Amino acid sequence: MKRDDLFSLEPSGRTRGGKLRQCAALVIGSGAARVITAASIHSPQSAIVADVARYLGIPSVVFCGGQMMTRPISIAQELGAEVKRCASGRHTVLFAEARRLCRSDDLIVPFGMRPAAPDPLFYSLCSAQVRNLPNHLNTIVLACGSGATALSVLLGLSRERRVCRLLLVNVGPDRRNWILSMLEILDPEAAAWAIRNVTIEAAPLAQHPEFRYEARVDYELGGVPLHPLYEGKAFRWLLESQGDRIDAARTLFWLVGPPLQ
Repeated sequence: MKRDDLFSLEPSGRTRGGKLRQCAALVIGSGAARVITAASIHSPQSAIVADVARYLGIPSVVFCGGQMMTRPISIAQELGAEVKRCASGRHTVLFAEARRLCRSDDLIVPFGMRPAAPDPLFYSLCSAQVRNLPNHLNTIVLACGSGATALSVLLGLSRERRVCRLLLVNVGPDRRNWILSMLEILDPEAAAWAIRNVTIEAAPLAQHPEFRYEARVDYELGGVPLHPLYEGKAFRWLLESQGDRIDAARTLFWLVGPPLQ
């Protein structure tokens, strides 16, 4: 298991993990006077953005749909975020409202902490971690939502010349075409190498009719709690569909973030 869930801005921080690192990379150094984001009421993004803003001492605004109070929204408010409710929870509606509010010195943190334009420094923050992976691994399993972490991992595999299988368990749309197109822009040589040497597969978990993003799967792996909307679902799928076929000794499960506390 790759513990990318341990990153924090400070010991008392309310959020941790790879997405916090990505958000911090977007906001720190931007010079923004305020950060704005939009997210599902079940997504940890609202709390993560609020935590980064609190750390920097700047205000934050979160757009979300409906009136239900959930743990991420509650934590965002506790961290000082102003929560603005919209009639619809669709990302297109929420981010349209965010752009309407945005001033010239504001920063909108996009869906999944994914930069609007390819940013080599941003993706290198995660890709560099591939250097530390054991050489005997031949499969990496990753819950894939926005695709930002998966793109970073693929970039790292390419730059480190690590031949392996990258198995993405979809908790959102299939991002493989987007990942490869962005890699081509970021590093054409790395993209060409990845196409030849990395087998990129996608498990269509989110494409099943019964899939519900907000449905929790609570699971612990070696005493480490998995995020119930992402890694919990991905690991259950791994056990149920690949358990008797996967080479456990040579497989790495990449843990992006923990449950919100």
